[in-house]
Amino acid sequence: MSCGLFVHCSVRSIHNGLTNLLVESRLRMLKVSEEKLITQLKRYCAYRERCSREVRQKMVILGVSGEDASRIIGLLQQEGFINEERYAQLFAGGYFRQKNWGRNKIIAALRMKGIQEAAIRRGLQEIGPEQY
Repeated sequence: MSCGLFVHCSVRSIHNGLTNLLVESRLRMLKVSEEKLITQLKRYCAYRERCSREVRQKMVILGVSGEDASRIIGLLQQEGFINEERYAQLFAGGYFRQKNWGRNKIIAALRMKGIQEAAIRRGLQEIGPEQY
């Protein structure tokens, strides 16, 4: 019986050691590739206006979530790559002119994208009363 217990303990310690090595390796890879990830996300945001929810979804696809995603979104907001108010203005103006959407449909779409009410109101100012 003691032999079986010894083998079980050895397998468990080997498993724990491999798990720790994998975690350490992943952390090293994340630190090295974080700069590349941020550069990629900056290009993604520069291509067209993005809201933070779209960027967060992109990061999930790239394998980043949680605190790291929040920190990177904060960095992109500080550097001006993500701006919810600017996004709402461009979204409202574009969808009103190009797709002939009304205010209610634009408001619903912006809410679904997680845009705050204050930014939605400022975005709707893009549509003047003479245009509507």
